[in-house]
Amino acid sequence: MDQLGSSCHLECHCANHASCNLFIGTCFNEAKTGWIVTHCNITGDCNSNINDCKGFESCSVEVIGNGSTVSRCRCSKGCNRTYAFYNYMYTVIADAYDSIGANIGAVTGMMCAFALILVIFVLLYRSRERIAAGLRSRHLKPMLLASSLLCLVVLTGLYWKQLNNMNIKSILFKDYLTSWKSMQHVSINCKGSERISRSCADDCIRLQNLLKDWPDGKPKAFVYYLIQAKRISILSQSLSSLDSNFNDVYHYPIVIFHENISDVNQNLIRLSSKSDIYFQAVKFEIPDFLPKNLTQLSCHWHIGYRHMCRFHSKLVYEQPITCGFEYAWRLDDDSIIKRPLKYDIFEYMRDNNLQYGYIAIIPDNRLCTVNLWENTRKYINDSSIAPKFFTEWRQYYVYYNNFEVSRMSLWLSDDYQKFIDYIDKLGGIYYYRWGDAPIKSIAVSLFVRKNETHNFLDVGYQHKKLNHP
Repeated sequence: MDQLGSSCHLECHCANHASCNLFIGTCFNEAKTGWIVTHCNITGDCNSNINDCKGFESCSVEVIGNGSTVSRCRCSKGCNRTYAFYNYMYTVIADAYDSIGANIGAVTGMMCAFALILVIFVLLYRSRERIAAGLRSRHLKPMLLASSLLCLVVLTGLYWKQLNNMNIKSILFKDYLTSWKSMQHVSINCKGSERISRSCADDCIRLQNLLKDWPDGKPKAFVYYLIQAKRISILSQSLSSLDSNFNDVYHYPIVIFHENISDVNQNLIRLSSKSDIYFQAVKFEIPDFLPKNLTQLSCHWHIGYRHMCRFHSKLVYEQPITCGFEYAWRLDDDSIIKRPLKYDIFEYMRDNNLQYGYIAIIPDNRLCTVNLWENTRKYINDSSIAPKFFTEWRQYYVYYNNFEVSRMSLWLSDDYQKFIDYIDKLGGIYYYRWGDAPIKSIAVSLFVRKNETHNFLDVGYQHKKLNHP
């Protein structure tokens, strides 16, 4: 594409993957076909180390299939590839320095101990014959050698463990050469909803490109979790049950939303599962229309739980990584699939024209729904909508939605978006701890026909006290 005046244009075409390594000019990782084109109609030079034209927000990205293996960058004032390389090296060294500096005492102690044991080992080895002769034991020499070697191995192991704790391996082998930090955030255009964020990180890019080559006839679907770093060991059990009882056969991507899981822990999670796992970072905060120091009026739960309720009822459908999918299956980190599913749950949803699938209906805590049902009735009257089966729904009962299979178009519809905006602005999620279960259960009864919902009675499922046969 020709350049016009003082605009810059950055292109990377790959036959193997849509995320390109601008430093070595090659493509990497998974066998996906595509290219990325970034262009900015702004004044200024173009730096190949960043894809946003030095911080300007007027960039757009196009993902197109069938590219060739080429990498190039064209700018009105020239591309500074040398600067990009030095900036990359500076990032690696700075990260390593920061990690070592934060643990300088431990590193110094371990290095001194390692040097000391090495000196002892050398002295013992060189004096082994004299020591053995002096003590007149023909077995002592090999014993001294073996004990010295054992000490050396043990200390080496302890030293390496300390490096692991410091995250040095994560820094030095962080895929800098295969995934530049500068290429980890691009913009996407999602047709599903104008609300979807345009910022798409590295795993998001990979998953979006997976959709480009999605098998014909297979529902575009994903499984998702929202997890905390401290519960990774619990999550691994859920992933294992999902793999062995469903995903080893049907191979759907798993998306894990998180706030602060390190690269090391992300790798550990990937190693604990046979499925393809993609991570999407999220940031939790009280929305701007509410006071930051608000007082909880009922159902006193910690603020993090209220963030979670808002995420599952609203924010998850605004995440860029969900763009283009037709179905989503939500599970909790302690959800267990107890036995093999004999069919593709997403195909079942599609083939039977279902909008919402659930595992059970349970009573809710009334203290956590103060004014929710009343405000819903007010919304119905003010909006003049015709509820599908809300009048039949038993108040204070909810879908047990830590197991929830749903069509994405339900949550992206104008009807739901207007409703959730109304509920969100009331602030009840934070004041009264309105949960995502009652909010979404009410929404289903408002906007979905009853015959478009399905109770998966044949799915063996366990979550806390619920043990579905």
